[in-house]
Amino acid sequence: MFVDAPEIWYDTSELDLSIAYAGAGTYAMDLPSEFTDPTHPFSEVRNITDAVISDAGAVSAYDKAVAIQDFLLNGNSTTEYLRNYDGSGLPIGEDLTFHLVVAAKEGRCTEFSTAFTTMLRLAGLPARK
Repeated sequence: MFVDAPEIWYDTSELDLSIAYAGAGTYAMDLPSEFTDPTHPFSEVRNITDAVISDAGAVSAYDKAVAIQDFLLNGNSTTEYLRNYDGSGLPIGEDLTFHLVVAAKEGRCTEFSTAFTTMLRLAGLPARK
């Protein structure tokens, strides 16, 4: 079977004006309440997400997603993340995103995609893994 699909490219003027999907409901925006409760330790992930977006000067939806992606790939001046085949060593009962982003700072690709999805949702961008 052969499939032919056009490639779609967006120029920077379109990306700069991108906004998050704002349709009806909370599609791909569900988060455990612990991430938005400032008294809970998991809220540190939200603080990190907000700082990454602020440090990058990201305004558009696209720029926010790229800033979070860059952070998880390259870290910043104080944080470095490592990818490995053994995973993050997630303790039983611990939240994966909190453990990876705040404590372990290393893990499998699938663990990073979970953290990326959570951070996108914290940034107000609908995301699914």
